[in-house]
Amino acid sequence: MMELVDRVAALQTSEKIVLHLAFVLPTCHRSCFQVVPATVMELVDRVVALQAGGLGPPAGRLPAAELKAHARLPARAEVAALTRRIAALAQGILAMERRGA
Repeated sequence: MMELVDRVAALQTSEKIVLHLAFVLPTCHRSCFQVVPATVMELVDRVVALQAGGLGPPAGRLPAAELKAHARLPARAEVAALTRRIAALAQGILAMERRGA
């Protein structure tokens, strides 16, 4: 152990930074890989709750006057925003996989 302390003390500042990052980055990555799936699952849960809450498919044929009333636009806009966030997280994960391979 003392030999390791002597070796670390003899390192230059830039080498100490690299050594520090070698220990810190894996911890950061682990926490990131725990947060991203949790975030995705929270978003998916919200989408499922919106769809289960009566969002269902739009009616096939409606008079133009009734179309807006049946569209449930705010709920559909929220589902669209949530799925966009899920897609962005998925693209980030895929990009990390491509770089790591």
